[in-house]
Amino acid sequence: MPVSVTLKNGKVYVGVVQKITDPERSPAAFRLLPMLSGQRDESGRTVFVTDYSNVYEQLENMRETERKTIFGLSGDWEQYFEVVIRADEWVSATLFSAEVYARFNPGWKEALSQPAKS
Repeated sequence: MPVSVTLKNGKVYVGVVQKITDPERSPAAFRLLPMLSGQRDESGRTVFVTDYSNVYEQLENMRETERKTIFGLSGDWEQYFEVVIRADEWVSATLFSAEVYARFNPGWKEALSQPAKS
């Protein structure tokens, strides 16, 4: 199940944990394959700005030779998108359900496809 992680700088990642380092060794960290990213606004609400699913789907549907030729990505291309998050940089972490999030934030998926406001 995906997790939502808020960092000290207000950045928010939602994704699937790929690997956790040994917590006894410093620095403790985990690798996350992001599905969504965004930030916390002034009121503390999460505002997502990037949805990685379309890119992942396109890469998944490409032949490996095509992926390698066009993007230089090997068969385990997901590793190039993983984010390493140190334990001392995150403020909160929780399981994430897009369905539950949508109940509290109707239209959030559609808002991701809108151009950024300047």
